[in-house]
Amino acid sequence: DHGNHLAALEMIKMQGGVFGAVAESSALLTGLRG
Repeated sequence: DHGNHLAALEMIKMQGGVFGAVAESSALLTGLRG
């Protein structure tokens, strides 16, 4: 459900990004293209 999805994203970003990062796929693709 949408609430669980949002909670999971917040958990990833906790503690200054220790568990990873969250971004829009368009930002990722732009970065990969250089």
